[in-house]
Amino acid sequence: MGAPPGFEKPLRVLIVDDNRALTSSLGWLLEEHMFDVATCHNGPECLELAGAFAPDVILLDIGLPVMDGFHVCRTLRDDPQFNGTRIVAQTGYGDDATIARAAAAGFDVHLTKPVEFSALLELLKDLSSDD
Repeated sequence: MGAPPGFEKPLRVLIVDDNRALTSSLGWLLEEHMFDVATCHNGPECLELAGAFAPDVILLDIGLPVMDGFHVCRTLRDDPQFNGTRIVAQTGYGDDATIARAAAAGFDVHLTKPVEFSALLELLKDLSSDD
């Protein structure tokens, strides 16, 4: 697969959200823009899939069942395999306390839903050129 238009390299994106409609539609949109996409719906699935998929970027919801996004992010950050992986909080929680907790957990960026697709594409472009 080639790089999406405007990107320096192909980008592997893992979407983690318990809202199955969101993961399906966002995954489809990103695939249409030539991203390599994988999706899952809870923390343990994310940890298992991330190891196999080796994403460049993880779009991670905070309010997940089983294991919240803060715990997932900290677990990923403790694993050297994910040192170069960008982790983006994509969540409905946008208050200052949550944003601070997300930063402390190791998220690189915090986005509050709903996120405009064009803004997400720009963020992904920025993250891909930071390497």
